[in-house]
Amino acid sequence: MSPAQVAVRVAARAAELEEAEYPSRSTVYRVLRLQVQERERRGQKRSLGWRGEQLALKSRTGEVLSVGYSNQVWQADHTRVDVLVVEQSGAVLGRPWLTLVVDSYSRCIMGMHLGMEAPSAALVRVCLANAKKTTLSLKG
Repeated sequence: MSPAQVAVRVAARAAELEEAEYPSRSTVYRVLRLQVQERERRGQKRSLGWRGEQLALKSRTGEVLSVGYSNQVWQADHTRVDVLVVEQSGAVLGRPWLTLVVDSYSRCIMGMHLGMEAPSAALVRVCLANAKKTTLSLKG
């Protein structure tokens, strides 16, 4: 449905409800434009996908990173876990945070940290230390 059709429907609905005041055509266009911009913003992909044998990722700054092999690029992510932590006394402590470091190429989880602390650079450092320890122990 076009913006003009939406504006006509708004006017028709206002007439049905016997409303004297209703949004003008320009207001309807402005609201629709904001909704379209928000939908486009949400639709922007950070992972551009595979291009031949290379994985293309877009950084927050818009730079495109080409990933050709495992362990070339790792990404950290913080997620609030949908679980409540409860003490033995029954007091609710809250929901923990899960911090993961993931290999962009293989999607393998390289390191993790589960705790009550809010996301921070220190937690990413802990995840990277766990990932390094695990990787080195696997190599022998």
